[in-house]
Amino acid sequence: MAVSTNEETLDPEFLYYEIVRVELHRIADTSTIPQLNNKHITPLKIHLPTLPEQRKIAGFLGAVDERIAQGMRRKALLEDYKKGCMQQLFSQSIRFKDDQGNGYPDWEEKRLGDLVKGKHQRCFI
Repeated sequence: MAVSTNEETLDPEFLYYEIVRVELHRIADTSTIPQLNNKHITPLKIHLPTLPEQRKIAGFLGAVDERIAQGMRRKALLEDYKKGCMQQLFSQSIRFKDDQGNGYPDWEEKRLGDLVKGKHQRCFI
């Protein structure tokens, strides 16, 4: 549902954050896709600061949302970077050196069953 506001008294972004604050999922019809309609909006009571303060609040919360989005994008990039590093490390195309700058010995191939004990061994997967 599209909600239009009288922008002389109610900032649309402020209204968005106010509705989110009262837990959108709590007031929306329960279904796969939550929906708001007039029966939800009409009885909803909100605290209404002045329009300049509404704009400040909405601007601040929008800036926080942007920081969250940037953090999520950065996290995704770091996860991709980690995957690439893991592929190179475990394929041994990248190798570390010890504290004296010497290469470590070649990896040995062993059966995992020879390295873990019994059926009650903790599994970390």
